[in-house]
Amino acid sequence: MSDNGLAADETLADVLVGSSNGEGSSSLRTRFSSPEISQYLSHLTSLGLPEILHEPTTLASEASQLTNSLTSLCHAEYPTFLSLHRTSAVLSTTISSFSASLSSLVSALPALEGQARQFSQETHTIQDARTKARQVLAQHDALVDVLDVPQLIDTCVRNAYYQEAMNLSAHASRLADKFPWHRAEAAHAMRLMLAQLLALLRDSAKLPALFKAVSFLRKMGVLDELELALVFLTSRLVNLNSTIDNIEKERTDHARYVRRYIDVWREGVYDVATQYTTIFLDRAPSEELALEFQYLLSTLTHHMLDALIAVLGACLPKVEDATSLSALLTQLTHCATALARVGLDFRSLLPPLFEDAVQRRFAHTVETATDAFLSTLTDAHKYSRQPSAVLCTSAVVSAPPEDTTLPDALHVPPHILASYPPLAVYTNALLAALNSLRLLAPVSLLRVLLCSLDQMLERAASGFLVYAQVSVDTAASRIRTYSEDEEPPDQARIVKAAGKVFARVLIPYSRRALIEGVYGVTEHDGLVMGSKLQDSLLQWDTWLAPPDSGSGS
Repeated sequence: MSDNGLAADETLADVLVGSSNGEGSSSLRTRFSSPEISQYLSHLTSLGLPEILHEPTTLASEASQLTNSLTSLCHAEYPTFLSLHRTSAVLSTTISSFSASLSSLVSALPALEGQARQFSQETHTIQDARTKARQVLAQHDALVDVLDVPQLIDTCVRNAYYQEAMNLSAHASRLADKFPWHRAEAAHAMRLMLAQLLALLRDSAKLPALFKAVSFLRKMGVLDELELALVFLTSRLVNLNSTIDNIEKERTDHARYVRRYIDVWREGVYDVATQYTTIFLDRAPSEELALEFQYLLSTLTHHMLDALIAVLGACLPKVEDATSLSALLTQLTHCATALARVGLDFRSLLPPLFEDAVQRRFAHTVETATDAFLSTLTDAHKYSRQPSAVLCTSAVVSAPPEDTTLPDALHVPPHILASYPPLAVYTNALLAALNSLRLLAPVSLLRVLLCSLDQMLERAASGFLVYAQVSVDTAASRIRTYSEDEEPPDQARIVKAAGKVFARVLIPYSRRALIEGVYGVTEHDGLVMGSKLQDSLLQWDTWLAPPDSGSGS
């Protein structure tokens, strides 16, 4: 204990609480434990006795000051206190109303929770759809790219961007597991690409474009190498036939048509052979496949050669101009020489074609000339024209020439023929055929052409002999009035003179013109006259007997 009688461990608050009766001790302890009272009590214990004795006075003075200040404050701020009072009343009412509303809200919460759960269940489908829509929106760019792939493939194919189309197709194949419908659309675009590439093979394209098309077909893997080679040759054949068909309208001029046909055929076959060799033969993966490729090319070239031979066989006999026929032979020879570089030398097939054409054209020309000569005689007999008006010129009617000497120079026809117009016309027609033959005279046709000439000469001789016999027999029965100074012509003499010139000049000269003039053969060994022509000349000699001893044979 200290001098003031307090225990060392007791405070003033404990003493005050202990001095009170038990009922208020707990409330006093609570009050004394507040910070303000505890601070004041601590202040009191730190004062001396005089200060403690003076403390009531100090407290009374401070209380009086506080009362005065409070009174002044109430007097000065009474509106505020009144407003505060009203506000407190309103606040109390509001708090009471809020408490009641809050109670109503708390009681309504279970029903709201049930409705919320029901709404959530009812909107679950909508929420799922919205979720999917958000996902689609989030992946919009990627989905657009995926959906545009088939259209992009189709656009690339239509614009010939085949490599880009194949890359997109490969990408579409990888996406096919996630998007099965994608496979069908991409496959449709690739089928369009296949059709477009096959159509390109049938166009008039050059080697780079064809090589590119075949490369893409190989990458597509639709056809194996042998099938692809067959498709290539078939397509190029279609293109070549289409080009040839465009010149069909020129068939009215056979020489022009054949020239154009040969040019198109040569260029087309050569291009196909070189293109095929570059694309397939030079890149054959094996020797066995190379042989297959070579067989396909040989089949195509033989087919085209057969077509050319068929056209030549049909058109060459219709070419009437010998110059055109010779030019065609030269053109075909150059064509065969050029194609020999690709293994298609067909020069050995040309001689039979041109021999047949030359033979037919010569036979036709000689036959036409013979028909014209016999027609002249037939018309004279039909219209009862005197031999003097038909067979000879008016200058030699009284003394028809009978010189049968043949000229040494074959390029100059016997002048005596000019005295007999039908014989001169017939000779000119025969010489025109022979001159045309000089431009293209196959050596192997000498005997054939000579036989053809003999046949026509025999026909002309037989017809002329019949006309001569009939004319001589009917000459005496024909009566014509002549003047006293005019001597009537000897019709029989004219007929026999013309017959003698025909048999002993025209026929030998025509045969020599063919043998020596066209072919340059001076030795006639083996080139005997046809038996029928010999018989016709023998009949002429018999009819003209007695023979003229001074005439040449």
